[in-house]
Amino acid sequence: MKDLMGRLRLSLRRIGGVSRKELVELVRQPAMLFVLVVGPLLILLLFGSGVRAEDPAVRSIFVTPPGDEQLAEVVRGYADSQSERLTILDVTDDREDAMRELRGRRVDVVVVFPENPIEAVEQNDRATIEVIHSFIDPLESQAIRLFTRGAVSDLNDILLSRAVEEAQTQAATTLEEVEGLRETLDGPAGSVLMAQSDTDPEDLAIVLDDASIELEQLIEIDPDVVAAPLDGRASSIGGRVTTSQFYAPAVVALILQHLTLTFVALARSRERELGTVELFGVSPLREVERIAGQAVAYVLSGSALAAVLLAAVSLLLGAPFRAGVGTVALVVVAELLASIGVGLLLSRVARTTTQVVQGAMLILLLSVFFGGLLLSPERLLPWAQPIGDVLPMSHALELLRDSMLRGLPLAAGPIATLVGMAVDTIAIGSWLAIREEHRG
Repeated sequence: MKDLMGRLRLSLRRIGGVSRKELVELVRQPAMLFVLVVGPLLILLLFGSGVRAEDPAVRSIFVTPPGDEQLAEVVRGYADSQSERLTILDVTDDREDAMRELRGRRVDVVVVFPENPIEAVEQNDRATIEVIHSFIDPLESQAIRLFTRGAVSDLNDILLSRAVEEAQTQAATTLEEVEGLRETLDGPAGSVLMAQSDTDPEDLAIVLDDASIELEQLIEIDPDVVAAPLDGRASSIGGRVTTSQFYAPAVVALILQHLTLTFVALARSRERELGTVELFGVSPLREVERIAGQAVAYVLSGSALAAVLLAAVSLLLGAPFRAGVGTVALVVVAELLASIGVGLLLSRVARTTTQVVQGAMLILLLSVFFGGLLLSPERLLPWAQPIGDVLPMSHALELLRDSMLRGLPLAAGPIATLVGMAVDTIAIGSWLAIREEHRG
């Protein structure tokens, strides 16, 4: 029994020694504790404080029928009342010009008002307001549908109010005329006027018949159509996109960026820890050649991974390639090169493999929150949007969604930024590596 208790005490003492050693190691690495604890909390704090409390205003153009000034006046009044939700860039009668602005991504929504809505009501049918947008995010599309319903309801109220006001004015005028005629006919001059009247009874009958027909048409109109003469229909120029298809490019861009920069940084850090850098220093191999060889290797391996991922999202999720496979491949290569450059910079900041993993995880968190995976950049405050601009994924994601889901050609701004990021990061990383080699 004593031997058993002795062995137990020794075992507990050894366990305590190991625990104490691990705690001391943690205390001796305050930088690691800071990165592991404060880093994620800081990212969450930035994200929480950088999200807009309200939806951003949508850039819009209202299109009215040519020559219908009365409807255009109603639309302008409604546009002024929606300044908080919409940024009205123009109220025009040129539909083709408005659609060019929409396809060029210079506006988000084009609202087209119908021609001759009164004729549609007379035919017992509602006139349709078209709301055409460029959003492919299912949440944004749902918001546009809700906006369409609200806009139709508001405009119906405006038109109904104006119609009632005009009817009351017309009725008051008619009543005054009738009262005046009645007083005239009831007076001494009434019999003289009747005797001198040359009005044909048949003409009076025609007038009465026309009035009866108009009254019958008014009675036959559905009261619901009279109360709500307008209807709405929302559509997207990018076609219908499911939730899984919308997030597929984001997942592909995130995986490619994270794996590429992590593998590059780990490879460079491992060479430094194993002493391979010193061997390369005395060999004919130059640092630039070594970086070029690594870049080629990771572009090839990343391209193979991208092919597998894109094939999976296409076959399993039905993600389209509306702008062609070649356009998507160009974006993938540009993102891989930019991620290689970020990996080179990370390997210069992080001196050990542990620090590389920690840094890669922080970049992953930044990409999830600020790279466009959870929320579009427009839903972030202006000061928070530049955080995502330094990530290759954010620019690649915009290009992939345009090419895959919208079928648009590559936008000059994002592709130039992505290529410039690749050139700058690889150049800076190579320069730092060459400088360290010369110092060694």
